[in-house]
Amino acid sequence: MRRVLTQLYLPTALSLLMACSNDLSISGSGSDSGQSVPVNGTELFVREMGSGLPLVVVHGGPGLGHEYLLESFSSLRDSIHLIFYDQRATGRSGHNLDSTQVRLQNFVDDIDALRSHYGYDKISILAHSFGGLLAVKYALDYPEELERLILLNALAPVASVNADANTKLANRFSASDIELRTTLIRSKEFQNGDPLAFEKLMKIGFRYQFHDSAFIDSLQLNLPADFAVKSAVLQGLGPDLVNYDWSASLDTIHSKVLLMYGAADPLTALAMPIYADNLPFSQSVILDQSGHFPFLEQQVLTLKHIRRFLLSP
Repeated sequence: MRRVLTQLYLPTALSLLMACSNDLSISGSGSDSGQSVPVNGTELFVREMGSGLPLVVVHGGPGLGHEYLLESFSSLRDSIHLIFYDQRATGRSGHNLDSTQVRLQNFVDDIDALRSHYGYDKISILAHSFGGLLAVKYALDYPEELERLILLNALAPVASVNADANTKLANRFSASDIELRTTLIRSKEFQNGDPLAFEKLMKIGFRYQFHDSAFIDSLQLNLPADFAVKSAVLQGLGPDLVNYDWSASLDTIHSKVLLMYGAADPLTALAMPIYADNLPFSQSVILDQSGHFPFLEQQVLTLKHIRRFLLSP
């Protein structure tokens, strides 16, 4: 049986589910076509655009690249220097790594390596889902290098809370979708590592993370041809995603933080209060008629809040 890091929350950072590329054409300033940047013993695929305040965009996963965020947030480039990237062993980034190079700390240190590469003393971070864990750890490890932080439907800083959210999400699955998942996992395409088969599997679960499931068609995953290989490499993250609790340290983060969650996401009731109660300089926004992907369901409103937060004094 193929074992793949395909969890529920992009995928979820806790329950490892056992399974028993096209470029977006966006014109404008910056290196829109992307480039490989050598950092910390690997190469990260990076796409930058715009000018102004530096904002590193940290995607979810583990295992997804940056492209599902690209179209929604690229319009911020009129006043912000956007730095999208694929995490190590993800998307178009390198994956020739051993297990010691695929730990949570490596992913966090990569963010700071990008800051240094672009010559910034400080950066702001926009992080979605699993990326929120990386961003929070960055805030704890690199407090002097962080300007502002946006946590967008971020996983909780407590492992057990994410497990509870994952259970609530799994309970939404219909019997027909459970049967469809089983059929897909047993298919020749899935067993042969066809990225389209993995994308179909993910979207079965992602459908339940929207307020309106019709928006699933706007979720562009664009998994690479070697997705299965890279997913196997990412198993090295497993030990770091089993038992952690950073909640007691959140009050040491003195950067301004914007918490944004979709009302239909189980994480809103479970994860958001932990951040709101413990981050001393945070503000919270709950987006109605949205789930785990508010930038797709409520794009205009999402961008409005982000602009206001980043550009305010």
